[in-house]
Amino acid sequence: MYTAPSLDDLLAGLQIALQDELMPYLSNTKAVATAAMMQSVLQELRQVLPVYDQYLVEEHNAMLEVLHEAAEALGDTPGAAADAVRARSAANASRPWLAPPPRRSTLTDAHRELSAALVDTVVDLDVLQRGGDPRADEALALIRAHLGPRLVRDAATLVAGIGMVGRG
Repeated sequence: MYTAPSLDDLLAGLQIALQDELMPYLSNTKAVATAAMMQSVLQELRQVLPVYDQYLVEEHNAMLEVLHEAAEALGDTPGAAADAVRARSAANASRPWLAPPPRRSTLTDAHRELSAALVDTVVDLDVLQRGGDPRADEALALIRAHLGPRLVRDAATLVAGIGMVGRG
C-alpha cells in the first residue's frame, strides 16, 4: 500500500529491534540503560503522534492571543521594551488563527482509501496497456509523475545515515 507502514508502525518496529536485536547483546550496564532510555523516548513519541498537530495549532493560537493581551496590558507604558512588545504584537496581529487539523484517524483513513484506489487504478491501467490501449500509457505516466516526488521525498527523509534502519 501507498501509506504503510505508518509512523507509529516504524517507531514500534524500532522499539522491537532495540529489544530483540540490540539489548540481548549489550554487556555494559550503561549501554543497557541508554537503550532502555531510547525505548522510553520512542514510546513518548508514539503517544504524542496522534495529538501533536492539534497541540501545535492550540499553542499557535494561544501564543497569538497572549502576545495581543500582553501588549494590551502594557497600555501606553513608555520605553523601548514596551514599544518592542507592542510592535511584536502588531507584527503578528495579521497572522491568521489556525483551524484544528482533522483527527489523525480521519486523515489516515481517507488517505488509505485513496491509496487503495491508486493501487487499483495502476492494476487496471496495466490491464488496459496489455490490451493495447495507448491512452493507458498516458494515464500511467500521470500516476508515475505523481508517485515520483513521493519516492524522492521518502528517500530524503526516511533514510538513516548510509542505510535504512532494519535493512541488512
